[in-house]
Amino acid sequence: MSPLTIESAHARVDVCAELGAGLLSYALQDGTQVLRQSPTTPHVPFDLACNIMLPWCNRVSDGGFHIDGQFHTLGQTLPDQPLPLHGNALTLPWTVTKQDDASIELALISRGPGPYHYEAHVRYALDGAALIVDLGVWHWGETPLPYGLGLHPWFELDADTRAQFTAEAVVLTDSDRLPTESVDLVDAPDWSFEDGAQLPTDGIDNAFTGWSGTARLNWPSRGLMLDITTNPQQPCCHLFAPGEGADHFCFEPVSHAPNAHNWSGASPHRLTTLAQGDGLESRTVLMPYQSG
Repeated sequence: MSPLTIESAHARVDVCAELGAGLLSYALQDGTQVLRQSPTTPHVPFDLACNIMLPWCNRVSDGGFHIDGQFHTLGQTLPDQPLPLHGNALTLPWTVTKQDDASIELALISRGPGPYHYEAHVRYALDGAALIVDLGVWHWGETPLPYGLGLHPWFELDADTRAQFTAEAVVLTDSDRLPTESVDLVDAPDWSFEDGAQLPTDGIDNAFTGWSGTARLNWPSRGLMLDITTNPQQPCCHLFAPGEGADHFCFEPVSHAPNAHNWSGASPHRLTTLAQGDGLESRTVLMPYQSG
């Protein structure tokens, strides 16, 4: 897979059009990696440094969802995952529609999974060291459907890595990593990252609702910090780290709660129903800082 490169005086980004328009790398010009470095030849979406999630994020229970009394099967979207996960845009080849030195735009038209028929666009642009990601999806099917979108960036995890963000509640899950209940962080302060905290050593794979739309990640031993902001404000974020011995984690800005197709507790953080021609858009800015 040949990377598509954009550069500024301060940073460089490599994009993989063939595998979901994801990122192979995002690094400062001195070689500091902002995201986890992808292998030279990625084989699956999760080999990449950042994935695009749409037309939904996270897992969907029961293999699909009901609308107006009709059940729509979604099927597996990733071969090693028994439940539909993160949509299908991260597995498909995208088409480059525009590129210059510091920005690139890509597009996708998909029929499926299930009843979905959509068009998506992403624009990656460097502004100094900052990476701006504009992501949008438009529904072309005749029947209105629920949509969501988000980014799935992968980061290196050190012993002193810290995350800081404000949210209202944490979503607890069962053994299938499907949501069971939402707990107000006022009642569960151990889940709060408002003052900054290291990731749990036994792992985490939970969404936070009522997210403020801003977060700071900090790698003190690397002298690196990263601010993540969304506009319009994404109402949810998802924090994932495999647990003891892991060398990576994910902080994912997303538009809805997990299993929002089926979980009643997702309200008011549900998917957005789009009629034919309607769209859903987001902007995420990653702003790295070197410290120390």
